[in-house]
Amino acid sequence: MPAVFSIGMRPTFQPEEPRLCIEAHVLEALPPGREFYKIKSAFYFEKRLRGMIAFKNSEELKQQMAKDVKIAKTSLCL
Repeated sequence: MPAVFSIGMRPTFQPEEPRLCIEAHVLEALPPGREFYKIKSAFYFEKRLRGMIAFKNSEELKQQMAKDVKIAKTSLCL
């Protein structure tokens, strides 16, 4: 399943409570009737897009995530 991952400490939202988090944004929709939480998944990392950045607010983070998704889709030929 193509996805973009964040592996880090969530510096934009929880700078005072650093703990390692792994979050995934799946790039393709599942077939109708399938739920993501009920299937087994494996992920292989192809490329590191960037390091951790503390953004001023959630809107800046969303804008960067959109850029990251575009780069990932191009890299993966999606």
